[in-house]
Amino acid sequence: MASVHKEGTIVPKSRFSPEQAAVALRTAMKGLGTNEAEIVDVMSTHNNQQRQEILATFNSMLGRGLGTDEDALIEILCSRSNAQILAIKKAYKILYQSDLENDIVGDTSGIFKRLLVTQLAAGRDESGTVDPAIAAQDAHDLNEAVTNKLDTDGTTFNRIFCLRSHRQLKADFDAYHISYGKEIEDVIRAETSGDLMEGYLAIVRIAKNPPAYFAELLYKSMKGVGTKDSTLIRVVVTRSEVDMVQIKHAFQRLYGKSLRSFIKGDTSGDYKKLLLALCGASK
Repeated sequence: MASVHKEGTIVPKSRFSPEQAAVALRTAMKGLGTNEAEIVDVMSTHNNQQRQEILATFNSMLGRGLGTDEDALIEILCSRSNAQILAIKKAYKILYQSDLENDIVGDTSGIFKRLLVTQLAAGRDESGTVDPAIAAQDAHDLNEAVTNKLDTDGTTFNRIFCLRSHRQLKADFDAYHISYGKEIEDVIRAETSGDLMEGYLAIVRIAKNPPAYFAELLYKSMKGVGTKDSTLIRVVVTRSEVDMVQIKHAFQRLYGKSLRSFIKGDTSGDYKKLLLALCGASK
């Protein structure tokens, strides 16, 4: 089967220098007033890998660091490729002089902790193959775990959800629905709660339709009163060079309005300009 076509809106900057970019940002920010145009230019003309190098250089200049939360852990660890997770662990070690797995183990508990640790192992099958026999067996195992309460420690769900390829998972969920008449999302909501439920649901949505998953995150970050800026920024920044074009299409299809119109209505000033620049052209 042909691979799904993806289009990002940001490409790597040629003649890249993290030192020059960090100095440009520092110069734009220091003193009275801020050179917003320079900040927007730097942040929208470098890809995410380059921005991380700029961040590390900038932080070393100012001695600053960043934090995280459960929503970020779920989104990042449940949606990234094996190679990306390994790179994240390496970067975390360099930036914070600490082991990411140890920090997660110390800050989470129960089956949710096991889910994140299994995701951190970066052992997901990425071959893209689908085996109907595996789908039938996985559907059976999931049903047994739920019906007979055999998965009190999450072993069955974590094994399947964290190790199967996304295409295989989609086949597993289809097989489950055909065999047992239930959508896997409904089963997850009935059998789990809190962060564990959100983690499993994230994996299901990513397996079924990644652009729709990220479009939903963006929508929820802006709907209602206030904006969840951390989610809005993280999704726009990390997906701008991967599949932002497809995410914009999914957003329009799901919510009847363009992503750009939501951003324009929910943000302001140079923050808005930068987000729109990262989202790319209006089409």
